[in-house]
Amino acid sequence: MELPKGFTDSVYPFGEEKIPRRFAISRANRWAVENATHLIAYIAHPASNAREIVAYAMRRVEKGLISVENIGTLIVSGKM
Repeated sequence: MELPKGFTDSVYPFGEEKIPRRFAISRANRWAVENATHLIAYIAHPASNAREIVAYAMRRVEKGLISVENIGTLIVSGKM
């Protein structure tokens, strides 16, 4: 995805701007994990969406699709 020069706003891939913002952010995070080879995460709160995203990424680690480094205080398993 190429961004215009000077772009400073949020990106909702695949036309997700039609989804309410609170859901679009979660879906955009999932899209980012699906399209990345590395993830550096900081999770300090067990009820955060970040924990869910890292758990999803950890399942992708088992398939050799991504490398994850969690520098936060919570240990997240890919089995949820």
